[in-house]
Amino acid sequence: MRVAICGGSNTGKTTLFNLLTNSQQKTGNWHGVTTESFAKKVKILNKEIEFVDLAGLESIKTYSIEENNTLNFLKTKQYDLIINVIEATNFINGFNLLKELSLFNKPIIVFINFAYELKKNGGFLHVE
Repeated sequence: MRVAICGGSNTGKTTLFNLLTNSQQKTGNWHGVTTESFAKKVKILNKEIEFVDLAGLESIKTYSIEENNTLNFLKTKQYDLIINVIEATNFINGFNLLKELSLFNKPIIVFINFAYELKKNGGFLHVE
């Protein structure tokens, strides 16, 4: 199984990748940290899963080389599942990307990150 970790810039994609794969890829809160994809295979419950950490993508209308590389990977459809990392404090942009990612007709798991920041600012998520 191959899983594409996708989402906007600075949403925590690489941190999630590192947690899932026990890796130490570089993370940072500035543009251009992840400029190419990283992949690593791990065994979970005797099943091999390859996680692919993709560069930030704000929309399928790309404006940078990094975004174009991510879009080209998604267009190959050589993956089984997308984990879409959405920043809770910027949910509208994340949701707009989610709608665009649904056009690839692959299952999508939404991973909402930075919920503590949303709560700290008086917001909330109603999951249902």
